[in-house]
Amino acid sequence: MVLQSLPMRNRQRPQNNYFKNKINVEVIEVYPDANAKMTKNTLEKGTCHIKITPMGLEVKNIPYQIKKNGMIWVGSPAIPRQVGEERVFVPTVKFEDQEIWKLVINEIRKEIESLQK
Repeated sequence: MVLQSLPMRNRQRPQNNYFKNKINVEVIEVYPDANAKMTKNTLEKGTCHIKITPMGLEVKNIPYQIKKNGMIWVGSPAIPRQVGEERVFVPTVKFEDQEIWKLVINEIRKEIESLQK
């Protein structure tokens, strides 16, 4: 049996409003990377470790960057892979309900802002 993945445009995206009131995101640790290559617009790069309850899910290696204009960029954790000549990043965690990921990003940004003060 061969399993096929549906293209994203053909998948239904369930919006689960249950999580808006029940989910809790806790930033366990923020790890600044002093050895990271910095562009001229970047102040700091690093990763962080979070815990999402009530799912009991811990996610590590979430990359972040602090820009000189104050913006905080948070990316999804991914593993680099070589596909032929091209280097691609494969996500390690993905939520069907994008509201959960937005909540995670907001909590990480709040934590990083509080550490800067």
